[in-house]
Amino acid sequence: MPTRIWLAPMTAQLDKHADSAIWFFTYRDNRFATMGPATATFASKDHELFARFHGVLSEETSRERLDKEWSNSVEAWFPKGKDDPNLLMMRMDLGDASIWSGEMGAITTAKMMLGMDITDDTKGGQAETAL
Repeated sequence: MPTRIWLAPMTAQLDKHADSAIWFFTYRDNRFATMGPATATFASKDHELFARFHGVLSEETSRERLDKEWSNSVEAWFPKGKDDPNLLMMRMDLGDASIWSGEMGAITTAKMMLGMDITDDTKGGQAETAL
């Protein structure tokens, strides 16, 4: 079967009670279905907060977890439902993350648009953490 040329969004399924894990739904023939080391990125809607998470992807086989994370939004992308043999639920066990603020203010933004060095203006807006 050929690899799909379209991709369902890889929206993270978050659980505040989970211990350093996030989940994703995809198709088994999707190019993102490869397991192993992975990186996920996040940008807030206003582009003032960014994050990069490193971790390891594995297949989530718990039907209980699949039922918990399933929603109308997920079903819209997977119309054959939870029992589609091509449906793949992945768990990303998180390792470490970089989180930084993109809020620069008017002066720093103007300097950036003029090609001026802004590295000193943006220091201190980043954190590294283990998850």
